[in-house]
Amino acid sequence: MPRTNKRKTTRASCSSTDIAAAVKEVVDEGLKVRQVARDSDIDQMTLMQYIKKYNSGRSHGDGSSEHLGSVGYWENWNIFTEVNLR
Repeated sequence: MPRTNKRKTTRASCSSTDIAAAVKEVVDEGLKVRQVARDSDIDQMTLMQYIKKYNSGRSHGDGSSEHLGSVGYWENWNIFTEVNLR
């Protein structure tokens, strides 16, 4: 009988595009963080962290959604770089 892996956490349950859209709603449109977090089904503190990241990049002249970084475990799982894989 094959085993099935049951997910034990909700980490990385939303994509980076969803988070970027939620951050832009808060920063650009001036909506409240709690309201956007509830509507987007994103944790409020997670959204706050990404807003701080966005604003820190914005003060340095970047302010793009690429500056928000990755979502979830991928940074921790990434053992080899693209150069090592070739």
